[in-house]
Amino acid sequence: MRRTTFGVRRARLRSHRGAVSVLVIGSLLVGVGLLPFAAHFGAVPYTSPGGYHLLRASSSQSVNLTVSDQGYAPTNVAVNATANVTFHVRNTASEAQTFTIVDRNDTMLPFNDTPAQLNKYCWANCTRFANATIPSGTWYNASLTFPKPTTPAGVTYEFLSLVPDEYQSYPNFQFWGTITVNPTTGPFFVKIFVNATNALTFVPDILTAPSHVPIVVDVLDGGLPHTFTLDALSNDTGLTSGTSVGTYFASGCGLTTAHATLVNSCVNTLNGDNPTDPFVAQAGVYSFVCLVPGHFPSMWGHLYVGITPQPPSSVPQITGVIGYGYLALGAIVIVGAAFLVLMGQNEATRAAAAASHEH
Repeated sequence: MRRTTFGVRRARLRSHRGAVSVLVIGSLLVGVGLLPFAAHFGAVPYTSPGGYHLLRASSSQSVNLTVSDQGYAPTNVAVNATANVTFHVRNTASEAQTFTIVDRNDTMLPFNDTPAQLNKYCWANCTRFANATIPSGTWYNASLTFPKPTTPAGVTYEFLSLVPDEYQSYPNFQFWGTITVNPTTGPFFVKIFVNATNALTFVPDILTAPSHVPIVVDVLDGGLPHTFTLDALSNDTGLTSGTSVGTYFASGCGLTTAHATLVNSCVNTLNGDNPTDPFVAQAGVYSFVCLVPGHFPSMWGHLYVGITPQPPSSVPQITGVIGYGYLALGAIVIVGAAFLVLMGQNEATRAAAAASHEH
């Protein structure tokens, strides 16, 4: 009786061990198959600079903004001066947010400012237009009038969230944006900002703008001399990290370039703004660089015109077809493991039946 009982246990143990091994192999195959999808859905969210909200001259204007756990959208808004602008700001984030507009035009606050520094600045310099707290799941509505700019290219005001650490989370998330205020007469412009920093970077290094609309890029400089040189050729494969930009374009700003450019401006005003001349571009991706020796390729960015920026590729190099293949194979192996368990149970049942018959 003991020998037969031991045989039953051994049959079960043998089937379970085999099933566990097969189950582990099947789970690994399924895991490999899920990698492309896990990388897609589980990666750190990529935040593009957002689309443009464009308005033509009218007596009343309405702008819809949404702030979520990933930031504001859209992040670039264009309005006309002197006419009322009604902002409808919806908070879909999981916590309260602020809609705060900086009083001073053509000013961007540093991303490395601490939450306390931002609050201190906005206590005195964010009172002219809006500085409202918006509870989660609610709307904020404000009717604002912006003064008429004295320059034909217009001026830009920054809006941001003062929730601690959100403004500082850029570029993973973007809790800030710009409002371009255009004159009520003359051509319609869109102005976008970029910082030419002393760390030899453009911040942000991804800009967006609409196609077939005059664009002005206002370059804010930290003090070092730079250039803002915008390639006239979209999707230019000739420009790589190993390119000698001094030869490819020119040896400095304001010069006639060997390779066509939309903009080639000097940037050398300490903590000042350097607006480019207006230009119009067709839809495409345009590179901008700094020609100062030693500043490229770290000072290299891209302007997306009429195109939504795509997130950087961070998924493993496994195609969806191969991923599905691994999923299918893993599922078959797991079914095999279940079959082994079932066979072991049947063997154990037969052994138990034999033992009962002998008894």
